[in-house]
Amino acid sequence: MNTASNKDEFQQAFKNYGGMIFNNTMYADKEGNTFYIDDSTVPGLSGIAIHLLKTHPGIIAAREQAGFTILPGNTSVFSFDGPMPYEFAPKLERSDFVQNSNNSFWSTNLAEPLENYSPMYGAERGQLSLRTRMGLKLMEDAAGDDGKFNIEELEAAMLSNRIYLNELVFTDLITQCEAQADTPVFVTDTISKDVSAACDALKDWNGKQDNTSIGGALVREFAHQFDQSSMLTVPFDATKAATTPNSLVADGSALQALALAALNVEAAGFDVDAPLGSVQFVEKSLPDGTASGTKLPWPGSHNAEGGFNVFSTSLSGDDTLIPQHKYSPVMDAVSGTPLASGLTAEGYQIRYGSSWMMAVSFTDQGPVAKGILTYSESNNALSPSFVDQSLLYSTKKQFRPLLFTEDEIAAAVESTIELSMQKVP
Repeated sequence: MNTASNKDEFQQAFKNYGGMIFNNTMYADKEGNTFYIDDSTVPGLSGIAIHLLKTHPGIIAAREQAGFTILPGNTSVFSFDGPMPYEFAPKLERSDFVQNSNNSFWSTNLAEPLENYSPMYGAERGQLSLRTRMGLKLMEDAAGDDGKFNIEELEAAMLSNRIYLNELVFTDLITQCEAQADTPVFVTDTISKDVSAACDALKDWNGKQDNTSIGGALVREFAHQFDQSSMLTVPFDATKAATTPNSLVADGSALQALALAALNVEAAGFDVDAPLGSVQFVEKSLPDGTASGTKLPWPGSHNAEGGFNVFSTSLSGDDTLIPQHKYSPVMDAVSGTPLASGLTAEGYQIRYGSSWMMAVSFTDQGPVAKGILTYSESNNALSPSFVDQSLLYSTKKQFRPLLFTEDEIAAAVESTIELSMQKVP
C-alpha cells in the first residue's frame, strides 16, 4: 500500500496479499477518489453457509448468547479452504467520503449502505455507536461553506472534542433538572441527591470535552450511567441510522443517572463543576514503573459520550511488560464496584486512545500535512522527545507540521548520524 501511486495499485495490494487481517482501511487521493475496504481475514464460506448464518434460528441464538459467530461442526456445509476472496469483501468507492469509527462496514457512507456480505465481517443494518454518529455529524456540519474540508477545518473537526450525547439529550436533561430544582432525586430507596448544583454545571458546560470544559467529569460519569435502550423513546430505525434512537424519556431515570453521576464525582473528591483538565490527565511512568509526578491536563472525550477524539483509562488489552503505574479506581456510590469510567481519586488517568492523528491536503504544490503523536516518540525519559508532543497536545491542542519536501527536511535537521560497515576479509 505504501508504494502505491494510485487507487488501482492500492487495491491491487489487497488482491495480492490478502488484506489487513482485521483492520478497516480507507484511501483518498488528489483525484477526488475515496475507497473503503474491510478485508478482514474471515472464513471463505459458501453462499449457502452465509445464508444459513443469517437465517437459521439456532445459529442466530448461539451467536447472540456467545457474542460471536459459532460455525456448526456437524455438517460439511460450513467447511472452508481459505479466507474470503477480495471480490467478496465489503468495499466502497465514493467521490464524497468514506469513514469508519470502529463500527460495522455497513455505515461507511449511509448514502450507499454496504449490504449482503458475510456476517463474519460484522452486522448490517444495526444501531450505530454514538461515536460513529458524531463522526457522521462532523462530516455533515464541520466542513467549510463549500461543503468540503481544508486542512485547518479538518484539524479543527478532529480536535473539536464535541460529543454526540450532548446533541442527543442534554437540552432535555437540563430542562428536566431545572424542573426538579433542589428536590432530591432518589437513586435508591435510601440514597438521594440534590441535583441543582449538577444542573448548574451542565448549563455552564460548553458541549465539549476540553481542558476548560466546566463539569466535564460530571458529563463523563453521566455518560457511563446512560442507557440508550431504556432512556430514549424513539427506537433505532435503519433508514434513519445517523439520528436514531433519540428523544430523552421523562420518567425520571435520566435524573437518577445524573444524581448517581454527581455522587460518584464527589466520591472521588471533585466538585461537579470541576473543569475536565483538572480531572483528566496523562502521567508518564518512569523506567522503574513509578509515577513521574508530572500530570499533563488532557483534553478529549470517551466512547461512552459519543466523542470522536477519544481516550480511555483502560489499556484495552494492549498489555506490555514495561512497568507502568496506575491508581486505584473509585467505587460506585450504589453498587460498590469500580467505576466503569476508571475515575480515581487522582482523576482520569489516560492510558489509551487517539495516538497518531494526521490531516492531509492535496495541493498543486504537493501534499501538505499536519499531525501529532500524542504520547510522544521516545521512551527515553531523558530525551526531549519523551514528552514534547504530549505537551503540545495538552497545552495547545493542535497538530504540528509534517515535513515532506527535501528542502523542508533539510532545513529542519537537528543532527545527523552516519553509519558504515566494514567487511572483514
